[in-house]
Amino acid sequence: MKIIKKGKGSPTDKSARFTCDVCGALIEAKKSEGKLAGEQRDGFYYKMKCPQCDAINHVASELFQI
Repeated sequence: MKIIKKGKGSPTDKSARFTCDVCGALIEAKKSEGKLAGEQRDGFYYKMKCPQCDAINHVASELFQI
């Protein structure tokens, strides 16, 4: 398969900005770049890896509901 003209991307793959808990880097990531996890007490979140320090950050799934 070949893409002739690129579209706007997947409407379900939204982006969110967050700050790394370890190094303080400001990161913008798509939810497809993380792994969905959940916990009964805190709800669903995404595990996102910081590209600067490789720390795993927990990002609330509500940030991607734009």
